[in-house]
Amino acid sequence: RLKSSAWPPILVNGLGVPTTVKVSGGLRQIGSDHANVVTQQSPVGSPPIELPVYPPGPVTILVPVKLQGSGPREIELTFGGCTNRLCYLPVRNATLILPSS
Repeated sequence: RLKSSAWPPILVNGLGVPTTVKVSGGLRQIGSDHANVVTQQSPVGSPPIELPVYPPGPVTILVPVKLQGSGPREIELTFGGCTNRLCYLPVRNATLILPSS
């Protein structure tokens, strides 16, 4: 399960990080990001802590952006995923550079 953006921005008892999408360069975020699915409270870790996660399956995070300037268009992703028994190492600050044309 993918962790929700509502998770605290730091590790929760070593359980992981929230899902974040940040834009920079030639992109400016012009509204709140939102997912195509609703989060669910789920017990994570041992002892279990109830935290918001997206339901199993694909999740699309939509981020409204506006082009600004001619610089590189960058998207930075941080996310972590868990099963009911364990959490995987998070991906932090993975940068995608979009072509300018």
